Amino acid sequence: MGTPLRTALAAVVAALALVLTGCTGDPEAADDTADTGQQEQTEEPAEDGPVAGEEVDKADFVANMREGLENATTAQVTMTVDAAGQALEAEGQLDYTTEPTAMQMTMSMPTMSQQPIEFRLVDGVMYMNMGQMSLNKFMSFDLNDAKNLPPGMDGFTEQLDPLGGFEQFEESITSVTYVGEEDVDGEQLDRYALTVDTKTADGFQGLPSGQGVPEEVTFDFWVDDDFLARRMSTSLDAGPQSVSMDIRMTGWGEPVTIEAPPAKEIIDPRQLQGQR
Repeated sequence: MGTPLRTALAAVVAALALVLTGCTGDPEAADDTADTGQQEQTEEPAEDGPVAGEEVDKADFVANMREGLENATTAQVTMTVDAAGQALEAEGQLDYTTEPTAMQMTMSMPTMSQQPIEFRLVDGVMYMNMGQMSLNKFMSFDLNDAKNLPPGMDGFTEQLDPLGGFEQFEESITSVTYVGEEDVDGEQLDRYALTVDTKTADGFQGLPSGQGVPEEVTFDFWVDDDFLARRMSTSLDAGPQSVSMDIRMTGWGEPVTIEAPPAKEIIDPRQLQGQR
């Protein structure tokens, strides 16, 4: 995989680790002292919310995200990436109610293949149809068998796991700023800017030195009134290897259909070695 696309893959995995947390808003007010009666007397009025342009408390933001992890169910996702002029577009659906997360996604990469690439992740097995490159069949990869995985797929199930992905990123977030309310596809969403340390963020680990990845990357993060993640965008300004990306999440909680391909459409990747 070429350098720009490998950098793009790292950025995609890093962004997904945040987006796929299924972030939701503050849970209903609750406290260990709720039954004592003391809280009713000393409870302060609720604040109006963050002020546009000001940094918000990272711990509070992280707490909101963590409290919402259990509410992640299903979603539709679309993604666009430009890596040094190499375009990538993808759309699909995710089901967080399974263990590990189930996924079905179609990805178009014109510079690598004229045919869309289809991915399905079911019961910890990744199925990948690369058109003629895979004889129009699905190659299967057990994601628990790291030594037989293609580049960039090691640890992919952990990245798609809402809690796992969030925990990997939590310590890498250096600051959170509330940008303000913005219109996104006709909806009023709250935008936050998360600054992430790429030296410790899991999605950026393993990149060879000299690829121009900056020390910090800012992820713009839009949420709705329930704090559900609705959009994520970021860019890596690395000269000729610059990458920009936009991910959108819709259809939270709506039905999805994610199934493994029929056995007759599956091929062992080792069977293709003689075809190359």
